[in-house]
Amino acid sequence: MTPDLRTGRRCPPPHPPGAHDERPARDLNQPDAGPLLPAAPTFAKPEIALGFPPPFGGSQRLPRHVGRKRGLEMILTGDPIPAARAAEIGLVNAVVPAADLLGAARDLAGRIARHAPTAVAACLRSVTRGINLPIDEGLAVEAACFAATVPTDGVRDGLRRFLDRSGRP
Repeated sequence: MTPDLRTGRRCPPPHPPGAHDERPARDLNQPDAGPLLPAAPTFAKPEIALGFPPPFGGSQRLPRHVGRKRGLEMILTGDPIPAARAAEIGLVNAVVPAADLLGAARDLAGRIARHAPTAVAACLRSVTRGINLPIDEGLAVEAACFAATVPTDGVRDGLRRFLDRSGRP
């Protein structure tokens, strides 16, 4: 596939999200591009040790996730960070034992998949498109994503379940 350097979406990841990697450090291009990720043992941006800067958007996405100074430290040193530190700085969602990693990824996927696919897609679209925009533009993206879901079965079914639970007509 041809990589989309802006979102990383069309670039096939080297490992499925949540897959345990026995290497000492996982390259950060996958966590940079993915919306959710349980942690592998360590993470690094090792390209500098190979004599080149991070390609495929790595120098752009990492600082946006963890902040400019943390991103630069990781990019300029190439030092790996432990999974616990990756969680502290918001690079990954959770740290779990290696034996539980695939199960944790499946659990997370299940907690998301129980919701209407149109709502999940709208949430992903709204956050992904709006996060780096000025707030007014981000709110417009959110409003458009909301409006696109209103006529769907997911909204109708969700509101029906809510009303049934609350005892309202």
